[in-house]
Amino acid sequence: MPNSVPRKTVAEAARDHIERSKEKSRKTFIGYRTAVNMLVQSCKKKYFDEIRRDDLLDYVSFLQNRKSAKTSGQLGESTVFNYFFKTMVFLNDRGIAEHVSRP
Repeated sequence: MPNSVPRKTVAEAARDHIERSKEKSRKTFIGYRTAVNMLVQSCKKKYFDEIRRDDLLDYVSFLQNRKSAKTSGQLGESTVFNYFFKTMVFLNDRGIAEHVSRP
């Protein structure tokens, strides 16, 4: 039986989540938008349902090596954690967090 739900690309899923996040406070929305856009930037997978734990480990490494726009230094541990947390909210919202959790 063919799947009637079309697969979404990582970018499409991110765009949908960002659009739904607009109802949050401005600061919260900007945080979610930034975190999700960085996941899109760092993810090598085309389709959202292909994201796995290793992709998130790569994302954490991407965050840890990213330069802050404000300080030109690396992002702090709490900033990395906050972006990762917001990304997990995105994955939970889209229903794939169980596929990326530690077994």
